[in-house]
Amino acid sequence: MNNQNSLLFLLSVLLLSSCSMAEMPEADDAFLPLSIDQVETYRVEDLLLRLIKHNMEIEPRFELELIKPGGRKGVDRREVTSITLDGKTLSFTESAGVYVESMGANNEGATLVLEYFHLQGSAVMIECTFPVVNQKIEPPQCQSE
Repeated sequence: MNNQNSLLFLLSVLLLSSCSMAEMPEADDAFLPLSIDQVETYRVEDLLLRLIKHNMEIEPRFELELIKPGGRKGVDRREVTSITLDGKTLSFTESAGVYVESMGANNEGATLVLEYFHLQGSAVMIECTFPVVNQKIEPPQCQSE
């Protein structure tokens, strides 16, 4: 009886030691950058359109990605750190602040509404459309509201 208990104990120790444990990544090793504030995914034509909003105070940029469903690689990607409005380039880093008021998608592509604060103190609401044409994200078409 004593040998049987010892044998059961030894067997259970061997079984437990053979189990592998998945190691959890540290916070610094997270898959998404910590600056990402919001991610939304929409379907445009037969593709997925992922909109990635960063915390604009920490990392003033916005990203768009086109992905084939079931695919392992993206089709197209665009990083937005500035926009053109009335022929002038408005850089996100050279402003008093840029805030994403809303983001979304329609049949043509992505939509984005920004509030852009100029260094001189004035602000403007800007609506941008990023058309998706032939599986490519085109440059934004922006206008003030």
